[in-house]
Amino acid sequence: RQLTSAEFQAQLQAEFVASGEIPLTYHLSPPVVSRFFRTRDGSPKKVAVGPWLTPVLRVLASARGVRETALDPFRYTKDRRLCRSLLVEFEATVEEVLKRLTPQLHPTAVQLLALPLQVRGFGHIREASAAKA
Repeated sequence: RQLTSAEFQAQLQAEFVASGEIPLTYHLSPPVVSRFFRTRDGSPKKVAVGPWLTPVLRVLASARGVRETALDPFRYTKDRRLCRSLLVEFEATVEEVLKRLTPQLHPTAVQLLALPLQVRGFGHIREASAAKA
């Protein structure tokens, strides 16, 4: 959504594109493409895409309301399945912590429930941070 916001686009235009310094290029690693393009170490390689992608990104950003519904075209991707499983695991952990919570266990509970905050990124980055957490 940030890539397609009017403010961000105006900032890009003002700083780089309008001055002719840098043409607008998105560097992305979508799951469909990253299956075929890999770096030497096996991680997904980013693909450079031109400004023609901006309208497509706007459509995807505006379709956020269909996320996790039957209309979501990405709901079965590996990344989304991981998100759902992490959410289910977190909810179960919260319930278990609340059952056993005492003043003595409070600091441990806070540390335990803060672990999901370490899960960041997308794709292979999210997988690695989820495994570490």
